[in-house]
Parts: sequence; structure tokens; C-alpha cells
Amino acid sequence: MKSLLVFGLFVSSFALASGWDCNSQGAEWGVELYNHTNPKLGTPNPAKFTLFQNGEAIVHRFGQGLEVFSTSKGTTYSVRKTKELDSCDIHFHIGFREAVDSIPAGTIRIGTLSLVCKGEETESVKLRCKRYLKNP
Repeated sequence: MKSLLVFGLFVSSFALASGWDCNSQGAEWGVELYNHTNPKLGTPNPAKFTLFQNGEAIVHRFGQGLEVFSTSKGTTYSVRKTKELDSCDIHFHIGFREAVDSIPAGTIRIGTLSLVCKGEETESVKLRCKRYLKNP
């Protein structure tokens, strides 16, 4: 019985997926970002990125269509040369480092959404982001 309890505690401490659900004040802009957490793939790996404008999903990217850059200050996820937004680049930064930092589901962090069109930042918006964790 003890070994089953220990195994249950060990398994429950790992998430099957993680990510963020974000919205700007007034909900003009939103971002959903989900990561796979699979050690065989080099956890965590971005799995799905969706950009919303006024509640409508306007850009979707999966896996390899996302670039990830991490620093000591957080992680930036980028989608380059979007057809949906006239070849603009999308950058979503969150002050959290996947696989380094640990916070519970539901925790709120402030993120930044930046749109860069024709080499110039055309929009930068603060987002209220809620931590998502899917446990076994």
C-alpha cells in the first residue's frame, strides 16, 4: 500500500501538458499556448499556439512552426512571417521558464504580445496570463 501511495505522489507531481491562457484588458487580444511535456522529446516542447483578436482565432501554429527563446528573465515564443497577418512576426513573452520554474495551475502572470510588421513593432500589448497544467 505504501509503495502505491509513493508511486501516486511521484506520478502526480508531473504534468502531461502545460501552458498559458492569456487575454488583454478588454479582451481585444488573446493567446493560448500549450506545451507537450515528454522527456523523450526534450521536455517541454511547444505544441500549439493560437492568437485571438476580438475573440476570433486568427493564427494557429503547431510544434515546428514555433520558435522558443529562453533567458533568465523568461521565455519568448515566436511565429515568423504569418500569412494571416500580412507577413508580421508574432512574439509572446512570459516571465516564466518552462522546465526551470515551477508554479501551480491557475497562477496569474503578466505576458507581452508584440507584433512586428515590416521590421517595426506595430503593436505591444500586456496580457493577463493564467497557468495551465494537465495532470495525469
